[in-house]
Amino acid sequence: MSKSPGLRNTRQQGRRTPCTTYRLQFNAGFTFKDATKLLPYLKELGITDCYASPLFKATPESKHGYDVCDFQVLNPNLGTEDDFNEFTSRLRELGMGLVLDLVPNHMGMNLSNRWLFDVLENGQQSPFASYFDIDWQPLKSDLHDKIILPILGDHYASVLEKGELQLVWDDDTLKIAYFDKMFPVSPASSTPILENVMNELGAGSQAISSQIKAIISDAEDSNSNKLRLSSWKLALRQLHNESHSLQQAIQTVLGRINGNVDSPQTFNVLHDLLQKQHYRLAYWKVGPQEINYRRFFDVNELISVRMESADVFAAAHELVIRWLAERESNRFAGRSSGRPLESGTVSRPAAKYIPQKPIQDRFRLSPSLCSGRKNTHERRASSRGLAGGWDHRL
Repeated sequence: MSKSPGLRNTRQQGRRTPCTTYRLQFNAGFTFKDATKLLPYLKELGITDCYASPLFKATPESKHGYDVCDFQVLNPNLGTEDDFNEFTSRLRELGMGLVLDLVPNHMGMNLSNRWLFDVLENGQQSPFASYFDIDWQPLKSDLHDKIILPILGDHYASVLEKGELQLVWDDDTLKIAYFDKMFPVSPASSTPILENVMNELGAGSQAISSQIKAIISDAEDSNSNKLRLSSWKLALRQLHNESHSLQQAIQTVLGRINGNVDSPQTFNVLHDLLQKQHYRLAYWKVGPQEINYRRFFDVNELISVRMESADVFAAAHELVIRWLAERESNRFAGRSSGRPLESGTVSRPAAKYIPQKPIQDRFRLSPSLCSGRKNTHERRASSRGLAGGWDHRL
């Protein structure tokens, strides 16, 4: 029995054309190792290519991967990079291909999204502020230079006076806590808190106070200097870890700021602090009326990304372009070192590979994605696999 024309012509003019695809929904319950074991069976079924759900780091509890939080990191819930290499190697051994679903036009509106977290912390001064479609000057003046976060279970005033919003010291820095959610505190609003801490230390801690003064100076300059932002936060972290008296002073100051549920006026200081942030926490029901960032359809938890920007495109496709380059040079990252991909980092190939044709030529861009309608309230551009978005075939 002869093979079908489609099976004979999956490679034409050096380009692979999928004939029969089988979708694999990756998550913590179905990993790269699980998929690798399944491949021989799929091959017997006549499957030529596996169509994979998004493989990038998603929100911690994601079951589908479409709420990507870092395009530059492999999702650790799916396995290590070695596991991924084994999966793709087995595909090649069986003569099968891989179609990646990248969903580049939106990301998870989650605090584990490091680009978004930086925007919440630094506002329009963040290098990632232009990555998202945010209206920084909406009709409501109290939202100017802020992004609204409709995540509260009740109206803001009620939540505040119940003591559900707290200023805390978490992960060696100041944050605003709402149950298990930890929001950043802007550098400018951190300096008055540090001044109060310095006053709390008193005259008996001259050396620590001098170091805090230097930290405050760096914090005040950090809005125009990203390196200084990292510097003052690191200095404060080290000082906090080394000084018991500083730890006590910080907790005392935080206790005063957080107020008392029996005395509503004691929350005024915390309210003032919240008003100085680059975001506004709001009741979840106000989202449809006051939302000022473009979403995927009307899903508050998915913030749209400006993929029409060359900088955003380069950042979002850095990892997958590396995969394509390493495939062509027959070298997958991590094979020489045997180390898994570390969180927050992207490993590099041992030598730079320069393809004969630009890797970007292998991408097909949906016209609607670059139509210039970047201020449209909801842009309904498809971005799934072969459905009009970016189609990456490994």
